[in-house]
Order: sequence, then C-alpha cells, then structure tokens
Amino acid sequence: MTIPISVAILFAAGGTLIMASAFMLYAMIGKVNRNLPEDQQLGYLGFYPTKAFRITREYRRFYPRSHLNAVRIVLNVLGFAFIVASAARLSQFWR
Repeated sequence: MTIPISVAILFAAGGTLIMASAFMLYAMIGKVNRNLPEDQQLGYLGFYPTKAFRITREYRRFYPRSHLNAVRIVLNVLGFAFIVASAARLSQFWR
C-alpha cells in the first residue's frame, strides 16, 4: 500500500520547518555565547526545558529588539501543525 503524495508533502514540509527552527536555535546559542564568559557558555548538544528557557532568556537579555526567537517559535508551531495534518490525512486515507 502506498501513501498519498499529499501526506508525503505535508510531512516533508513539517520536518523542514522543524529543522529550520532547530538551526535558528543553534544560531541563538552562538549569539548568546559571544556575550557570555567562557565558563558560562551554553553547549550545542543536549536540550531540555530549562536549557531552552535559559537560551531564550539570555537571548532576550542580549538582543531585546531581535525577532529571531519569535520566528523560531512560529516555524516550530507550523512544522508540528503540518505533521499533525499529514497524520490526519493519512488516517482518512486508511478508512
């Protein structure tokens, strides 16, 4: 049984948006690390909620006028919405 092309496109678009969001998070870490002392810099690997909150807090502190975090959140939400839409479309296909 094959999957419909619409499901594949929605899933690929969602994955692409989530990857773009992750690259923006890496860019935020790089910008924050430029302003932090070396002993307080953030690592690029290993994400957990408190680390994500610290990245966001420090980024807003150093770059209060930047919209990079807002764009990252929008990309994340759209990516997950596309993946949920692909799952909903796939469930309709299997009925």
